[in-house]
Amino acid sequence: ERAAADRHFYPGLGRAGVGESPALAGGGKFMNQQGGSPLVMVLILLLTGLLLLQAGSSLLSSGMAGISDEYQYLQDYYQAQSSLQWGLHQRWPVQDSWQCRSSVPSGGQSCLLWQTAEQGLLRGESLNGEKILWRHIVAVPGRAETIMAQPRGWTDLCPLALARQCTPSESGL
Repeated sequence: ERAAADRHFYPGLGRAGVGESPALAGGGKFMNQQGGSPLVMVLILLLTGLLLLQAGSSLLSSGMAGISDEYQYLQDYYQAQSSLQWGLHQRWPVQDSWQCRSSVPSGGQSCLLWQTAEQGLLRGESLNGEKILWRHIVAVPGRAETIMAQPRGWTDLCPLALARQCTPSESGL
């Protein structure tokens, strides 16, 4: 009578009586069905973890490429800047065409174009030629072939009117 009452209040007991485990009722089928569920959950967690690791790896790879590009740009910029500074300390005779010299410290190139007998344009180039900086210069009065930079006279764009004049080998000057 008590078992019938328990089945009435606990309909999920099925054939299991009071004190019997529902997992053992029905010949243990419930136990076998329940064992596959944790395995599926573990596989889902492993697949999710693998996907997250792959996504993180691809983000890291693309970030490293960006860092590498930034590093190369900065290296080229400082080589061009070094070529400009090196060129400011060289002696440059007044000529009607570009004069170029290899910069020993940076490995780049420094070129000068006299626009008048007192003013010119100094060009500093990185070793690989990817970055070029420009500086307006003036001749130092009383000191032959010596130049100095004009204040606020640098730019990273060629200030000459014709683009072909910006490259010493193509300028025809």
